[in-house]
Amino acid sequence: MEEVCRKYSVNAAQIYRWKRSLDQELKESGELVPKSQVLGLQKRVEELERALGRKALEVDLFKKVYELKGLRLPEGT
Repeated sequence: MEEVCRKYSVNAAQIYRWKRSLDQELKESGELVPKSQVLGLQKRVEELERALGRKALEVDLFKKVYELKGLRLPEGT
């Protein structure tokens, strides 16, 4: 931090004020996710990815069954 401050002739306290201000604005706009929520959200994403994978397998299975039985798939599939 000190090196950056010297390079750009900026006071470290000013950078920290800018950071606090940005953090506050992001929190208020809902764009900043607290660290306490990140792990839960990551687990939820993994859970949804697994569910999506299972559904994709189900679709493939149903398509194969239709194909083996010589049936036509419903429109839009």
